[in-house]
Amino acid sequence: MEQRRQAARGVLAVEKGTIIKLSIAALALIAALVVAWRSLGASSGGGEDTERYDETTTRWLCLEAACKREFTLSTAELGAFYREHEDQNPPCPACEKQNTARASRCGACKKLYVPTHEPPPPGQKPKPQTCPHCGKPVR
Repeated sequence: MEQRRQAARGVLAVEKGTIIKLSIAALALIAALVVAWRSLGASSGGGEDTERYDETTTRWLCLEAACKREFTLSTAELGAFYREHEDQNPPCPACEKQNTARASRCGACKKLYVPTHEPPPPGQKPKPQTCPHCGKPVR
């Protein structure tokens, strides 16, 4: 009877060690999967800004009242345009007028707006910029 108890304790000790090793291996595997998922940039997040930031794309907005078209240019396209037309904005692809401006996207309503860079009056704190469409603060 005593031999059975000792044998059972030995089996339990081996099983506990095996369980601990398997648990550590499982945690390491989960951590590796999380790191891989985040590094690949899985951007189908819920509720947040689902548009991925792309450093090679610039956003533009046509300022003509009859057009108001939103468009993007790659940094390569923009560089090629600026090499030929130094101090001009690129033309709108719809109306072909150069009344365009760089734009940012509002995180709340997802519409493009032209950021303003106005310094505050002397002695006053700068006011946070708000989206002209929805009125919420923007970064």
